[in-house]
Amino acid sequence: MTKALPKIGELYLLPPEPDQEGDKDHRPHMVLSRVMTSSATVTLAYCSSQATEADLGAQAILVEPSAPAFAATGLNRPTYIYPSRLVVIEPEELTQYPRIGKLEGTLLGALRGSALPRAIGYLAGTCRDPGLAAGSLRGAVLQFSPTGRDRVGSGYAVVVTDPVFSRQHESLNVIPVLDADETTSQYPDLTFENRDWIAPLGGIKRALVFTRLVQAIRVKPDVSRLLPPHADAETMREIDLAMRSIFLTPDEIAAMEAPTPLEEPTSPE
Repeated sequence: MTKALPKIGELYLLPPEPDQEGDKDHRPHMVLSRVMTSSATVTLAYCSSQATEADLGAQAILVEPSAPAFAATGLNRPTYIYPSRLVVIEPEELTQYPRIGKLEGTLLGALRGSALPRAIGYLAGTCRDPGLAAGSLRGAVLQFSPTGRDRVGSGYAVVVTDPVFSRQHESLNVIPVLDADETTSQYPDLTFENRDWIAPLGGIKRALVFTRLVQAIRVKPDVSRLLPPHADAETMREIDLAMRSIFLTPDEIAAMEAPTPLEEPTSPE
């Protein structure tokens, strides 16, 4: 019997990563990405009863037992949902783990409409330019350590974390970068060439930004070094627009792009 595809808002219990310090038990994770029959990956948000990352500025929403939506989630204590800590997994593997419930209503709307866009720094620019991301790591190009390379499957990545949280140098949402001439891409992955940030990438001429594998890594021990000049503003804008299609339906994207109707002027009484 074919298992149903995971849906946005569903919560699953996933095991900790083998090298994850402190996490011994399965932890709730919530589905954030649209999953279709053609989807090769599912993107989820890590959940925790601890406010540790939220206290450092990470984007999160708190689901409390007093919330109307709490009973349907399957959670048993107040829980922070952290889109600042994204996890990617294959749909077939995800459905092997227990589904405990689903978040719906205004809390899910707040997560998808506010916390998630902020967690990935949507349209916040790049650290190499003046603006919101100046002095942060957003847009930085990094080289993985051997540990990070083994875990992510890539030697390099572009940071897409919220500029504020990225300054904490704890965990970062990143998108792996591979050699486009050696890797098969799939929508919404992006290919770049003739951009100055590609030059330090170990002989790569055409860079494949593996958008659908956006995920969180830990600065220690996953990152070896940063590789300036970092991604330019146009590159980051293209990445931001591509990330939308992971989390939003075509209708939701169209609604974002629709002009706001002008209000009719009020006639004086």
